[in-house]
Amino acid sequence: MTIYFVTNGIHRMGGTERVILQLATILKDVVIIVPGTTMVAFNGYNNLTIKSLNISDFPASGKFNKLFHRLRYYQALKKNIKFTSEDFVVTFSYDLNLLNIALLKSNKCKSIVCEHIEYDYHKGIRNLFR
Repeated sequence: MTIYFVTNGIHRMGGTERVILQLATILKDVVIIVPGTTMVAFNGYNNLTIKSLNISDFPASGKFNKLFHRLRYYQALKKNIKFTSEDFVVTFSYDLNLLNIALLKSNKCKSIVCEHIEYDYHKGIRNLFR
């Protein structure tokens, strides 16, 4: 069994990134998957398994840029990671949670979706889906 943490990256100093790193340290057989850079924003996490899909980091602006990045990320996940029925895929943000649900439908892996964010931070359709 492998636990895959699919994330936007761990190169920024944020609460979600810290949670991902701490969980990866505590749990066994964790692979952190990032779209681009494998840099870690916090010290003391040198022994983690981090795999880059080399599709660049998540864009800071542009709705279409973000949407196309998510599509490329999904395609890269399906192409580069061979999920089994024993594996868990854990995602930590709204957009990646949608990808995780799509992965669940096309693979036999187990899916865990969560968000480490204030619930009312996003408005509109995101809250409707939640």
